[in-house]
Amino acid sequence: MIGLGAGLGFTSGFMNPFSVGVAQSIAELPLFSGIELRILLFVVLWLSTSFLLVRYARRVKKDPTQSIVYEEEIEAAKMHKDTSAKDFEYTTRQKIMTAILLGGFGVIAYGVMSLGWFIQEIEAVFLGLGILSGLVAKMSPSTIAEHFVQGAKEMVFAALIVGLAQSLVVILEQGYILDTIIYSLSNAIGFLPSILSAIGMYLLQIIINFFVNSGSGQAAVTMPIMVPLADSLGVTRQTAVLAFHLGNGFLDSIMPMSGILMAQLAIAKIPYQKWVKFSMPIMLVWLLIGLVFVVIAQAIGYGPF
Repeated sequence: MIGLGAGLGFTSGFMNPFSVGVAQSIAELPLFSGIELRILLFVVLWLSTSFLLVRYARRVKKDPTQSIVYEEEIEAAKMHKDTSAKDFEYTTRQKIMTAILLGGFGVIAYGVMSLGWFIQEIEAVFLGLGILSGLVAKMSPSTIAEHFVQGAKEMVFAALIVGLAQSLVVILEQGYILDTIIYSLSNAIGFLPSILSAIGMYLLQIIINFFVNSGSGQAAVTMPIMVPLADSLGVTRQTAVLAFHLGNGFLDSIMPMSGILMAQLAIAKIPYQKWVKFSMPIMLVWLLIGLVFVVIAQAIGYGPF
């Protein structure tokens, strides 16, 4: 649930500074313009993903052996005491901590939209949220620091996975293989009508994402090519940006080259092949929804409103 929530939130991108923000800057569009369609996209992705998750959960609740990670659940139950959710009480202190978290997201949204915040500022807010939440939980400064160090230890393996997953990108860039691939693929859609060209851009970005799965990195590589190509083919620049960030985002939730995905699976101790079995139907639904929205965007002349 956590991985898919992060994936659909990142990909819908109504305030995503890493993909949409960078791509719109290159396309010379107002920052986060066209947000209305992306919010609608988020709602559609959220509802469809929630439906698929609830359907799967009901099947597993009826028969736990239907869980794709049934063996992993059994192993985890042996290592940890199984505590029922009814044993937990949602205390006033926890409610305050939840409010702090939501407030932090509001601060980030304002900072990104109005103050031009980026990675360092967002990281500072999350660090502040952790410290403030620890104080509300009546932890001493030393205890907060100890928990931070413990969390950092658990992320070391994930960080190594991220580095290894990016090694393919380094090879492609340093070998000048990536430029050739992008140039050849962009030429393949240069003769299509506008709606088909928009679809072609979407499919092209999906293919490129296999080689460059960084949102800002893919924007820097592809948008300087896609923007003039869109202008010449009658595709709006906003539609080109939409095609980019949808093509860039969806498969990040399933590709082994995605450092974020591999880190998530390493932390959750979920085998990659089992994740693929679980998530593949959802990815197909996401890709179809993305295709529909790209067609709609081009049909309505999606612009910087």
